[in-house]
Amino acid sequence: MRRRAAEQRARTILERFGLAPRATARFRELSGGEAQRLMLARGVAAAPTLMLVDEPTAQLDRTTAAEVNGVIAELAAAGTTVVVATHDDATRSACGEVLDLGAFR
Repeated sequence: MRRRAAEQRARTILERFGLAPRATARFRELSGGEAQRLMLARGVAAAPTLMLVDEPTAQLDRTTAAEVNGVIAELAAAGTTVVVATHDDATRSACGEVLDLGAFR
């Protein structure tokens, strides 16, 4: 991908995760929630066919968590297989299929 196209894609993804205002910040300057969203954004930027995500809404407030769940749902709707490990009921209910590992005790 050419640099200009890559920069535009990065800006679009940062906007999608609400991180555009922090685009020039160093990683260590980000809050825990911002860092969490940046890690998800990095994964999305790779345009994977499969994403494994552990606690994607950890450290996020309810509004931001709902936005992240929406992005994950969009990815799944677009054909990306997204496997999510979570304890969060809202994230779990945003998933199409749920396998409760606690049921295997």
